Amino acid sequence: MIKIRFQQGMAGIGIILSSFLLAVSSTIVLAPWIYQGLISILKLESISGLTADQLQVNFKSLMGYLTNPAIHSLELPDFQSSPGALQHFEEVKVIFLLVFIFGFLAFIGSAFICRWLRKKRFRLVMDPWLRLGQIMPLLVLFVALIAFDRLFLFLHQVLFNNDLWLFDPVTDPVITVLPEELFLVYLIAIILIYEIILFVYRMVILRK
Repeated sequence: MIKIRFQQGMAGIGIILSSFLLAVSSTIVLAPWIYQGLISILKLESISGLTADQLQVNFKSLMGYLTNPAIHSLELPDFQSSPGALQHFEEVKVIFLLVFIFGFLAFIGSAFICRWLRKKRFRLVMDPWLRLGQIMPLLVLFVALIAFDRLFLFLHQVLFNNDLWLFDPVTDPVITVLPEELFLVYLIAIILIYEIILFVYRMVILRK
């Protein structure tokens, strides 16, 4: 019985992890379109003195570098970058590529997990695990809405072992068009996509 419970728990964690990685990967892919929709809302044109098209070109250049392993250097048409900023973006690139790789592997693994759960007739037993997986990110969203600055700081402290992410607007003016509010929207997008993906997994597992 203990072995079965352990297997069920690991299966639940696997499905939740897969949903999270796919949600992050999807948000990274959608990032340029989300950014485009927020340029006017966040008043990035007046902040930077650039047009919306120029901002979009720069952001696409940044995301292209961060997501394409074949691009080895970052070149932003309208922004200079200090060595520290370039190192930080290089570290972000590694994280993004790892998210894509593990997201793909997790998706493949989740297909086997779903099949195994249905074969073992663990559908109803897994429902509480999946419901818990749907509730937890909503708590993160609540914390983000009331104290995103602290959550933003905590995430950077966990993901990076240096303070290179603390850009100086004088040497790295690109930070002025990457405000915290933008990352809050990306976090909300991750949670929403995660909830959709986990709901789909849940329907697949519980389907008779």
